[in-house]
Amino acid sequence: YRQRLGVDLPIPVVYVFLSCWARIYGLVTMEVFGHLTFALQDPEPAFATELGQIGRLMGLHEILAPGT
Repeated sequence: YRQRLGVDLPIPVVYVFLSCWARIYGLVTMEVFGHLTFALQDPEPAFATELGQIGRLMGLHEILAPGT
């Protein structure tokens, strides 16, 4: 991935990016194709929680939700 983009990012950074992208893409895709309806009536809280977890992983929790 780093070679294709022509960037010199550390491997852990690329891993975090791909991991976070897969989590968000997976939730959006499952929602679009109706694969969450068996478990969730409203997927928005799950999506917001996932974004919050990703924000904390990247150290953005204070920016996104000050005081948490």
